[in-house]
Amino acid sequence: MNKYVFIYPYSDAPPSDERMQAWMAWFETISGSVVDGGNPFAHGVETQNDDPAVALTDQPGRAGGYSIVNATDIDSAVALLADCPISAGVRVYEAIAM
Repeated sequence: MNKYVFIYPYSDAPPSDERMQAWMAWFETISGSVVDGGNPFAHGVETQNDDPAVALTDQPGRAGGYSIVNATDIDSAVALLADCPISAGVRVYEAIAM
């Protein structure tokens, strides 16, 4: 099994009760693959060499949170997202064992 990281997109709107229930129901369906359920992200910055850190609050593509799952390959990891209530913008990365 390989590890894959799901990076969820950021949303300014707080999740509705309905969306949270859908999220929890979906998460239960993939629970056998979850290594780390993850967390939502708060404020972030980006650093560039010696330049001051820049806030990521209004950056396009800002990350909203993560989860880590086990899957045999990236297609299997993507398949776990089939019923995810976040319908677009989830990024999937393979975590390389070191």
